[in-house]
Amino acid sequence: LTSIVIPYVCPQCSHVLFCSEHCQQRALASYHQYECKHIHILKTLGIAFLAYRTLTITDHETLWTT
Repeated sequence: LTSIVIPYVCPQCSHVLFCSEHCQQRALASYHQYECKHIHILKTLGIAFLAYRTLTITDHETLWTT
């Protein structure tokens, strides 16, 4: 929820913007490295993309206990 003054773009797909270099590096090291290859499909999911992201970045124990 940070205002983007100078966006940091994914160096691979250029479809995703990050608010800072820190957020960019964190995303590239975790979830975005997998999403990047399929971003053209994931963008069509709409709100279901939020569910997909929740499932992919949350550990199984947290999902089952929440």
